Amino acid sequence: MRVTRLAAIACAISIGLIGCNDRSGSTEATLNEPATAVDEPAGAESVANEPAKQMVASNPCEPPATLQGDAAAGSLVYQQYCNLCHGPEAPPMEPKPADHNNCEYMRTLSDVHLFKVVCGGGTAVGKAAAMPAWRDIVPTADIENVIAHLRSFCPA
Repeated sequence: MRVTRLAAIACAISIGLIGCNDRSGSTEATLNEPATAVDEPAGAESVANEPAKQMVASNPCEPPATLQGDAAAGSLVYQQYCNLCHGPEAPPMEPKPADHNNCEYMRTLSDVHLFKVVCGGGTAVGKAAAMPAWRDIVPTADIENVIAHLRSFCPA
């Protein structure tokens, strides 16, 4: 699955797992030489070849007038894209990703705020650039579904 690999690559780049030299001095992949998705055709442009902060938005991050998502569908999307960095088995990162199980904190965030951070990445809301923008990876409906799933962690 190319998109899943892209999510893993984006997370790995953001936490510095890619770009380390081994003892021989060779570099497998660096931020200057991004990794390429394995199943990408030769010569094709790929979002994996661009650092997340340089991606040009093809979709605006304006939330729909009313956010209506399906928490069950959002759970699947969350497991595929978000759990790698936000889940219990996430590698240590600085800055530390938001703890979606921290109900006190999560209740302070509006649905519009959550939409903007998932869609546009951390910089869209004044947070760390390590949180990539997902607007070009997942459709708006999936972002709404993820928000519904996040809300299921801490019911009102």
